[in-house]
Amino acid sequence: TTLVGGAAFTTGLQTSINLEAYRTMLETATKDFEKTNKLMKNAEQLSISTPFSPEEVIQATATLESYGIDSERWLARIADAAGATNTTMEQATEAVKDILSKNEFETMESLGISKEMIIAAAEQKYGKNKVFNKQGQVKDKQEEKLKIVLEEIMVSKFDGGAEKLSQTVKG
Repeated sequence: TTLVGGAAFTTGLQTSINLEAYRTMLETATKDFEKTNKLMKNAEQLSISTPFSPEEVIQATATLESYGIDSERWLARIADAAGATNTTMEQATEAVKDILSKNEFETMESLGISKEMIIAAAEQKYGKNKVFNKQGQVKDKQEEKLKIVLEEIMVSKFDGGAEKLSQTVKG
């Protein structure tokens, strides 16, 4: 029992250290103590209704906020995508972060959403070459339209994915 207790203590200590690091990352990103507390609480609440640990959800929150991405808007979508595709929160967060911060679409393909799908949805919603140019690059000042299209695709493909996974043996 001493060995098991020691392992549990070490794991608990490591989790505390990680959470403190994510809190610091969030405070640095938001530059707002109150907002950091609110985001930490939101992440913990989301983790209750998903198969993901508070640490995983807080890490996703910190990553998004550090890239200037509104975690309150995207966290539930990311959790659903991860749940529906049986990937980690980290992988799904990276996919969204890459699109919204760098206009890189490759990691989203691992979740089953291709750049071509996003371009087609943008054209259907806003018209040809309104969001993307002919070379397939996001046009200047069209980031919000890209977010709307990506969010709509994620909802249609993954809505409820986290809840479904949380009801399985894995969750």
